[in-house]
Amino acid sequence: MGKDRREMAKRKQKRLEKQHRYRKQKREGARRTGWAGEVPGAEAPLEGCWTYVQDDGPPAVAVIARKMGAGRVGFACFLVDRWGVGIKDAFGFVNVTRDDFAAWFDSFRSKGLDLKPADLTYAQQLIWGGLEYGRANGFRPPREFRRWAEIVGRLPEGTEIPPDMFGKDGKPLIVGDWPDLVKRMERPCSLEELMARHACIIGTPLEDLEADGEEGEEGKLRSSLAAKLEELQREDPLPPGTPGTMERVVFCKATLVHEDYDYVSKAVRAEFDCSIDERDDEEPYMRLSWLRDYPPGHWNELAAQLGGRQNLGSIEIDDRLLTIQTRGKSWMQIALGLVHRACGDRVALLDLEFTHPEDLLRGR
Repeated sequence: MGKDRREMAKRKQKRLEKQHRYRKQKREGARRTGWAGEVPGAEAPLEGCWTYVQDDGPPAVAVIARKMGAGRVGFACFLVDRWGVGIKDAFGFVNVTRDDFAAWFDSFRSKGLDLKPADLTYAQQLIWGGLEYGRANGFRPPREFRRWAEIVGRLPEGTEIPPDMFGKDGKPLIVGDWPDLVKRMERPCSLEELMARHACIIGTPLEDLEADGEEGEEGKLRSSLAAKLEELQREDPLPPGTPGTMERVVFCKATLVHEDYDYVSKAVRAEFDCSIDERDDEEPYMRLSWLRDYPPGHWNELAAQLGGRQNLGSIEIDDRLLTIQTRGKSWMQIALGLVHRACGDRVALLDLEFTHPEDLLRGR
């Protein structure tokens, strides 16, 4: 028994060391890369530039690659919503072989995005123009944009962005699911406020629900969230013979919006028994593990180890969003209660998601 515990402790230590290396890599800016390293700047020689622009829709894609020496390249890919939101995604890879780059390129094209060679200035207009257009409409770029923007380079002096490059018939048209749009806003607002400023096409994951007497898109969205809260309260049946003290595994994710990172991050850490897994010293971002001591007689063998603690879920906080993930509905109910006790009306529930393990196995 003692030998088994020592082996378990060794495996746990290796796992913790692996997690530490992964978090260190992310802190150094290697997030969403296959190879860690410094992103080549605009002074690096250009390897190539490619773009895709949908004629009858908002999406556009720009890819810029630069040489890194020894036959390797670094490249970044930017997804741009030309009609309203601006920069929607930014990611890339550094220090990759040309063969790896070509393989990635082929996989991207296989998804139906016909990337064609383009002038660097045109790609820069798409990227920097998308950034400015999105901000003018009240939307911010994703956190990753700052890292990968280094590969782009500034527009040549005197170069302007064509007025017809952005907007639908010369005006903003905001397209997307409401929870996703709120996550991208510089300052969250109500749907009515957004629709008063811009033309919108809003979809929701449960857009077929009735509005329960409330008219318009705002009522549909409130009805959708109410249905998800009801789902959170609903118990899922357990297989026959399962002890009554256990509950079914359901991966739950709650997204809340806030406007005060300092207050919310301090309040959450004071209310939850948690440890800091990651903290960004340059941007408002923190990831926490929600923990507790194992209850007496718990089935997990780690419960008998000195200092063993149970992980109940994870919490991520950035300058606008608070995201909680748990592996059970009851823990999500408790987490939401703790958050609202700690933060009160400084936070508002934006969305709830539920994923069952069998759905993951089916590839849904």
